[in-house]
Amino acid sequence: FADVPQITDKMAFVGHDGRHFVLRPKASNRRLAVVNVTVANRTSTIVPVIVDGEAVRLGDRRGDRIKALDPFAQAVAVDIADPEEGKYKPFLWGDLKIPRFFQANGWVVFDVPRGLKLGSLFWDEVDTITVDYSTYFLE
Repeated sequence: FADVPQITDKMAFVGHDGRHFVLRPKASNRRLAVVNVTVANRTSTIVPVIVDGEAVRLGDRRGDRIKALDPFAQAVAVDIADPEEGKYKPFLWGDLKIPRFFQANGWVVFDVPRGLKLGSLFWDEVDTITVDYSTYFLE
């Protein structure tokens, strides 16, 4: 399950080491798109799931697809907590192993150009999973 993308200019969070971090788009003509994703395992003993830029993409079926962004590698440490710190937590990133009858939930982040049509979330692993949204445009 994947919610409709939310658009933001920044994300703030507390790292595992207790430090404060802010993640921003790489240019002024870009925005962050964040998608709340839930991956459930109802049948297999364990389901291995990879959440990275090669596996998860956001865009449209015409071919404009943006890779997921590693929020931990791209964020910048800051001295003071941001008022919106923790709004998008937890992040869903890395290699996961989901036991039967359990699920993983979190936010996947994308650095997208303004004006890109966000119509689908693509997850390419053993099988390709596509979640289509109604037509959605960036502001």
